Amino acid sequence: FHGRVWSTEALTAMAGGWLDVLGEEFQASGRPIGMVMANHPQSVALMFALSCLPSPLILLPLDLRPWRTSPPLPADTRLVLLRAQQHLEADAQSLDLDVTILSDPDETRGSPDDPVFMAMPGLVLFTSGSTGRPRPVYRTTAALLRLAQALVATVGLPRGAGLIAALPLARAFGLNHGLL
Repeated sequence: FHGRVWSTEALTAMAGGWLDVLGEEFQASGRPIGMVMANHPQSVALMFALSCLPSPLILLPLDLRPWRTSPPLPADTRLVLLRAQQHLEADAQSLDLDVTILSDPDETRGSPDDPVFMAMPGLVLFTSGSTGRPRPVYRTTAALLRLAQALVATVGLPRGAGLIAALPLARAFGLNHGLL
C-alpha cells in the first residue's frame, strides 16, 4: 500500500494493540459499533480489532450521505475513528454517535494471545447505491464467512495466495469479494 508492504503480523499486532486500547468497556458492551471503512491497511486492522467484540459492527463509507440512513443509526452506536478521520467527529456527533478517536497504532505490540477475529455477531454494510441511496444491510458473520469460502473455492484461489481488489471495502461487494 503506497510503497509499503504490510505483513499479516504487523496488521495483527496493530489490531491487537487497538483492542487493548479500547479496553474492557468495549469488550463487555453489546452496543453497536461503527467505523469508517477506508481502503487503507489501518482501517483493515481496525475492522479486525472491532470484529473481536460481541457487538454488531457497522462499516460506514467515507461518504457521509449514507450515514443518514432510514431507519437512522441507533443512537447508542459507538463510532471509532482513526486519527486521520478525526475531521468526521462533528458530523458523527450531529447524529448522536458516541465518538472515540484512536491514536496512531502501536505496531510493536507482542501478545502471547492472538485475538479471535470475526467473532462479532454480524456486520452492517451499505449497498452501492446504484438504484438510489446506499442502504444498510445486515449480514451475520457466519454468512459472510461462508460466502468468502465459496468465492475462494469458485475461483480456485490457493491457500496463502494474494488478491488485488480496488472496490470500496465499506460496501458489501468490496468486503465480500476483496477483503474476506
